[in-house]
Formats: sequence, structure tokens, C-alpha cells
Amino acid sequence: MRLLSITVSALAVFAAAIPSPCNSAPQILGLVATKSPVPLSCSDGVCSAEISAVCLQEHRPAPDSGTLYRVTENSAINLVMTGKDGRSKSIKITDKIQLKSLRVYSSVSISLPEVLVDSFADEGTHASLAIEPLASAVPVPIAGDPNPLSAREISDYTGH
Repeated sequence: MRLLSITVSALAVFAAAIPSPCNSAPQILGLVATKSPVPLSCSDGVCSAEISAVCLQEHRPAPDSGTLYRVTENSAINLVMTGKDGRSKSIKITDKIQLKSLRVYSSVSISLPEVLVDSFADEGTHASLAIEPLASAVPVPIAGDPNPLSAREISDYTGH
């Protein structure tokens, strides 16, 4: 009986150490490039837009709604400011945004402070976001993740 108890305990410890999809970092997401800039909606000091996304790693779990992501270095997200005269200026804001998953992996919310948008605005200016091709996002690492994304895995699933 004692040997059985030791064996069961050892198997339980071993099984807990095996990464499973339920406790692993969620999948990397590809952000769908925009043909036309997506309008920003501003409320309570935050401007945001919903952007389509696609799963890039079927072997990883889908993110829960609200999972925080960060855009990869080789991705470009631009704030597009369009004036009354129809002229636009594009400002790279990739490092100034917050990204959260919505509806599993099919879309993300991109948000930034309204004060930042206002700093680029002139009277009558309209703000929107443009996603450049090959943009992707990786989940923000969580301490204690038994199966985090490695630098190699991120490199293999992002960019070209």
C-alpha cells in the first residue's frame, strides 16, 4: 500500500510539471492589415478601435477575453490624423498602445490615451488607426507560466 501511495504521488508531481494548454501562454495573434484606417472612438480619456485578428498557433490555447498583448518589434500601427481639408498625417504609435484580446482570437481592442490623440489633433481633425501588413501580437508574459513563449517561438510565428 505504501509503495502504491508513493507511486501515485510521484505520478501526480510528474503530471503537474507537464505543460498543458490550460496553463500555457496563449497563442500569438496576427493583426489583420487595414485597407482603410479604422476610426477611433474616444470616451473617458481613452480612445480605442476594434481590429480583426487571426490565430497563428493552433497548438496553443486561445486567449481569454481581456488577455493583455504587446505588439512585436517588427509590427507597425499608425495613428492617422485627417484634417478638414482631407490631408492625412500618419504617426507610428506602436509603442504607445494597449492591446487586449476580444472574442477569443478573432479580434483585439487597441487603445491609447485620449490626451495623446489630442496632442496630434488640430481643430476638426479625425483620428483613426492603420495596421500595416505582417503585424502580430504576443501575450504579455505571466510570472510562473509553466510553458511561456520562447524567443525562438516568437521569431518563428511572427513577421515573414
